[in-house]
Amino acid sequence: MDNFVIPEGFSPIKGFEDSYAISKNGEIMRIKKTHGARQGRILKNQLHSKRGYLIIRLTTKEKSKSFDVHILMANTFLGRVDNKLQVCHNNGIKTDCRLENLRLDTPEANQMDRVIHGTSNRGIRNGQNKYPTNLILEIKNELKNGQSAVEIAKKFGVSASHVRNIKNLQRWVWL
Repeated sequence: MDNFVIPEGFSPIKGFEDSYAISKNGEIMRIKKTHGARQGRILKNQLHSKRGYLIIRLTTKEKSKSFDVHILMANTFLGRVDNKLQVCHNNGIKTDCRLENLRLDTPEANQMDRVIHGTSNRGIRNGQNKYPTNLILEIKNELKNGQSAVEIAKKFGVSASHVRNIKNLQRWVWL
């Protein structure tokens, strides 16, 4: 590493130990001098235009690849991300990659975070949704009062099967 000392607060990135280090604030530093690249330089993250996460391109002689910064953070400081564990942002902000804002958790817990933070595509945020939330709440109220699915469907202009799905907790469960 050309006698370069990794500054305090930075840890080598797994798979790129000789080339890059990452801090607990999500800053990525080049630790190996290469042609056209300075040693000790903090790299700039980019925003993925569709997914909204911060990404960074890491390059060595053998490989060059883009990574999500929050996943690099988790793999370096929290443990390996796999199919059973995902990186969750505690405050719901995808671009906040500080270690204190990240945790490893199940996909189910990650989805519940999205509901809590209001970033889920449930209900009116879903592009295929046809019904406003207040209508579903009225249907649920009618079901509590003992109305049949057919009567409710006629009253509100929805299908009886949709009302039964609401009743059987197959749709709109979170309301």
